[in-house]
Amino acid sequence: MPKPTDKTAQDIYADAMKLSKDERDKLSLMLAQENDSIYATPEIEQAWDEEVARRIKLMGEGKLQVHDGDEVMQKLRKIASCAE
Repeated sequence: MPKPTDKTAQDIYADAMKLSKDERDKLSLMLAQENDSIYATPEIEQAWDEEVARRIKLMGEGKLQVHDGDEVMQKLRKIASCAE
């Protein structure tokens, strides 16, 4: 049984939401770094690292078409609202 001084994840989340955006970003990064990897296996992590490097190279060479994320999301929301 938790002690009265023990905080739950929900308690910590509520406290974190009281922080400035910059401090929440720092906390998020700190928590993310605690995880060894977000990937299921080292092979998957390596494959993603290689894919990211490949795409960065293509972008640098002007061979990769890029899109603004906000514009893409706006278009997707419009499509999704039409499908309802």
